[in-house]
Amino acid sequence: MVYTLQLINADTNKVAKEVEYDDPDVILKLLHMAQTGVGKDCYFTDYEFVGLKSEYISNNVIDTDNGRIYQLFFKFELDKVRVI
Repeated sequence: MVYTLQLINADTNKVAKEVEYDDPDVILKLLHMAQTGVGKDCYFTDYEFVGLKSEYISNNVIDTDNGRIYQLFFKFELDKVRVI
C-alpha cells in the first residue's frame, strides 16, 4: 500500500508538493500537529525549493485501489528563504 501526502494551496487548489510513503506515520503526525495548532507556523518547500510559510486550513483523505491519498490544504505565503 502506498500513502501519498499532497500539500495543497487552499487558494488555488494546486499541489505544491507530493511525497509518497510506505508507512502513513509521518503523514498522520503532520496532520495531527496541523489540526491541533502545534504546527501553526509550518514551513515547507515546493518543488523548486522555495520556502513556504503555511497555515493549516483543512484535509481530505481519498482511498484508491493501491493506497491512500492525504490532501492537506494550507494557506501559503512565500518566505524569503530559499533552500538549496
